[in-house]
Amino acid sequence: MALELYKRYEIRIVSPDPGKPFWELYDAKKIAPRKEWLETINETMREIAQYI
Repeated sequence: MALELYKRYEIRIVSPDPGKPFWELYDAKKIAPRKEWLETINETMREIAQYI
């Protein structure tokens, strides 16, 4: 699994995206992910599930 993920994300390891700050990804009052970030989390979980 680690090798497959490495192949997929190798370019990002060399030149990472700095991302967004916490307050843009989460509702600070609820400490819950905002819709856009939740979709990213779910998509990533689906991708990882393919290797399990």
